[in-house]
Amino acid sequence: MFIVLALSFFAVCIFLQLPPHLRVEAQTSIESDFLAILNAERVTLGKTPIAANSFLLAAAYLHSEDIAEQGYFSHTSLDGRTFDQRIIAAGYTDYVSLGENIAYAYGAPDAAKVYEMWKNSAGHYANMMGDFNEAGLGVYSKNGYTYYTLDLGKSRSPTQPTPTPSPTPTVGLTPTPTPIPESSTWVMLLTLITATAGIVIFKRLTFGFKRALFHEPKLAAFFHDAFSSRKKETAIEHYSQIQ
Repeated sequence: MFIVLALSFFAVCIFLQLPPHLRVEAQTSIESDFLAILNAERVTLGKTPIAANSFLLAAAYLHSEDIAEQGYFSHTSLDGRTFDQRIIAAGYTDYVSLGENIAYAYGAPDAAKVYEMWKNSAGHYANMMGDFNEAGLGVYSKNGYTYYTLDLGKSRSPTQPTPTPSPTPTVGLTPTPTPIPESSTWVMLLTLITATAGIVIFKRLTFGFKRALFHEPKLAAFFHDAFSSRKKETAIEHYSQIQ
């Protein structure tokens, strides 16, 4: 039992070193997915697609982080800066017009979810379909909630959207297997160790707890009351809000 716990602790300690890298990948993926959804609808309306811009992304991410860490929800920061001042400070200066949407929701980052939230609000939808040619979506998660900031700009020298390359067919060639990165192998191994340890610990705790419940009716009643209370608290946390 001691060895299992030690391995679990070791795995968790190493895994905790990964979030900065994983967070960058998640941010990029969510932004790409969001812009794909956004541009698909803009094309149906005869509007030009919006390209990702690193300055707008930086401004958006910093505002999402600030909202989450400082505990407020507004386009104006607690230090008094407005959204256009924050965007300019991030380096986006050669623009004609600017816009911003913000939102937060309970749960993991979800591009389709936040897009639908903004789409169902006339003002936010008008921003997304407006006369802009660049954007950055900043995503930040804390305590089970995800905070989103979409900063939009119309640049005088816009970044061109990256076209999706067409795959080049190969004839008579044997495909080369893609090697698995060493870091990915370690992550999979540590995840497997952690999951195995968790199952063993869960089974032992469950067995002991069932015995306690069988011999202690008062404990069983207390557990039922506590679970009912917690379930109720969790139910009221699932909501979304935009501004």
